[in-house]
Order: sequence, then C-alpha cells, then structure tokens
Amino acid sequence: MYARVTQFVCKLESLDDLVAQMDDVKAKVKKIPGVVDVYSVWGDDGHGVVMALYQDQAACDTAVPLVADVWSVMADFLAGPPEAKGYANVMHITG
Repeated sequence: MYARVTQFVCKLESLDDLVAQMDDVKAKVKKIPGVVDVYSVWGDDGHGVVMALYQDQAACDTAVPLVADVWSVMADFLAGPPEAKGYANVMHITG
C-alpha cells in the first residue's frame, strides 16, 4: 500500500459548505482507480487532514489529476491550497 496525507484549512465561514459537498466528493473518490480507503477529518478551527490509501505508489501517482479535480470542487471553501505528502510505509494497526 501507499498513502497520501493532505493537510488543508477550510475558511471558518465555509465549514457547513464543506460538509454539504461531501456526498459529491465521495462519489468522485470512489471512481478513482487504485484507491483502497480515504478518511477526512477536520476540526471546528477549519484545519483538517485527508488520508488516502492506495494499492501502490503507481496508483497514487496515476490518481493525481483525478484528485486535483476533487480538490478543485472544494477550492472556494479553502483558505489556501492543500498540501500533500506521500508515504511508502503503511501499516494497518487495528481492525
């Protein structure tokens, strides 16, 4: 597996709009080949993280344009561009 962790900051006045877009985001993410699982978490301060797990790094790299399309839907709600970092070492701890 391979992981991409993306940090973002939502404009406080847009938090409700961010949540309202999640069904559309889910639908787009489910169509990305090679995605194993995705979690998004955020606080009332607007700071959040998305952790996306892929089958491998090649799938993650191939998904970059599709992921950019998902973030473009959210751009109006964000205080700045999201910052992503990839990780080659992934270990499932529980479940």
